[in-house]
Amino acid sequence: MKKFCCSNYLKITQEAFTLVELLVVIAIIGILSTAAVVNFNTTREKAKVAGAKAWGSALKPAVIFCDSQGSILTDPMNTPTVYGGGGALCMPDVGVDWPTEMPEGYNRINVLSNGQGLWVFEIRTFNVTPLLPEVICNNFEGCAG
Repeated sequence: MKKFCCSNYLKITQEAFTLVELLVVIAIIGILSTAAVVNFNTTREKAKVAGAKAWGSALKPAVIFCDSQGSILTDPMNTPTVYGGGGALCMPDVGVDWPTEMPEGYNRINVLSNGQGLWVFEIRTFNVTPLLPEVICNNFEGCAG
């Protein structure tokens, strides 16, 4: 009669991963996580630029109103207000102010041209890391970055 025994019926072997296999898996996980972090940071930067474009576009009606009143844009960096915005949007003042909050990641507004139906201002970073692309707004094309 044949005997059935566990050790004969099932071959139990002790196998394990080698050190090289474990290191390869860890390296692959590291490469994939690095790619994910870089992609995430790029997405965050694009979102900040899109926010600055929307912020600048939201100012378009106010700037057009100032221009229709014969006023010119004031440079908020040269007005005696809080750094980063605030104060009268145009001179002579028609009751419209620059926003006191800047878009996330941005901290400077430069007025490049104003008056006579043409106005251009840029939203940019200044002395901060990471530097984000400048967003330039005008009355013909809106805002582009």
